[in-house]
Amino acid sequence: MADDIAARRLWRAGLALFVFGLAFGFLVKAIPDSRLALSAHLNAVQSGTFLIALGLLWPRLAVWPRAAMALSIAVCVSFWTLEAGMVLASFAPPDGAEVTGLKAAAQTTIIAGAVVMMISVGALLVPLARHANIGRDAAA
Repeated sequence: MADDIAARRLWRAGLALFVFGLAFGFLVKAIPDSRLALSAHLNAVQSGTFLIALGLLWPRLAVWPRAAMALSIAVCVSFWTLEAGMVLASFAPPDGAEVTGLKAAAQTTIIAGAVVMMISVGALLVPLARHANIGRDAAA
């Protein structure tokens, strides 16, 4: 039951991120830092696709049931936080200008999202490695 809810949360968050990325693509030229806006657009589309795939694969992953809900929330929050930081950064003045409060807030948001993402996605790899017999000789 928890796996179904976690899977649904992941693919819905991925679908929302994917659609947000598509819509954000229309605004790329109107944003002050269009190169960073393009990066935010591509990140949203790619991250949304990954979350959709992860949500569809979630029931097959060997995630500890007690950690499934927290882990799925952490993965969703980390991808959305990273995207929010990139969108914030694209509204700041382009490089060459001084670091403004908006740019500093965007950098902090991106770093926080990346740290949570690495921890949560890394936590997914531990049970996968255990069940896939990674590191064992196939002939033995």
